[in-house]
Amino acid sequence: MGRVVMMSSNADGSLSEYFSNLDDPRRDQGKRHRLLDIIAMTICAVIGGA
Repeated sequence: MGRVVMMSSNADGSLSEYFSNLDDPRRDQGKRHRLLDIIAMTICAVIGGA
């Protein structure tokens, strides 16, 4: 089974703070969207059942 990660209810911070150390593996050529925007859309899609 998959691993379940629980977040505490008093977690402070934003998505940008949480993912601030994440390196963007994409090449500079062709970048049309910020990595944080892609991560946020992906999280919303998973929550929405996509």
